[in-house]
Amino acid sequence: MVCPLEWHLQHDRGVPFADTVPVRQAAFPDHAELIGVWGDRYPEMIAGEIPGTSAIIDELEAKHIRLLALTNLPAEVWPGVQDDWPLTTRFEGVVVSGEEHLAKPDPAIFALLVERYDLDPSR
Repeated sequence: MVCPLEWHLQHDRGVPFADTVPVRQAAFPDHAELIGVWGDRYPEMIAGEIPGTSAIIDELEAKHIRLLALTNLPAEVWPGVQDDWPLTTRFEGVVVSGEEHLAKPDPAIFALLVERYDLDPSR
């Protein structure tokens, strides 16, 4: 497989595309051009908003429930996601795996969210 999940998970853990793409291109020279656009065209791999998400967020906001997010995304991709998805600006806080060099399902990223936003995990 040219771009397996394990290769991609490096990006979710904060390894820049610039560090991984050339190595992968060297391993698969016949696919070098496509591998090269992995980071640049990443937003095209996001299928779109899950129907009903905005309505749920509206309802939670109306009830004054804190909105926090935890996402597995490469740090390089997150700014573009925020630009393309105004929904992301409605969260009080977001923990982005690529910025923290931790990714789900590692318990450490959940602990970071709890600590950073002073959450009670039992709730």
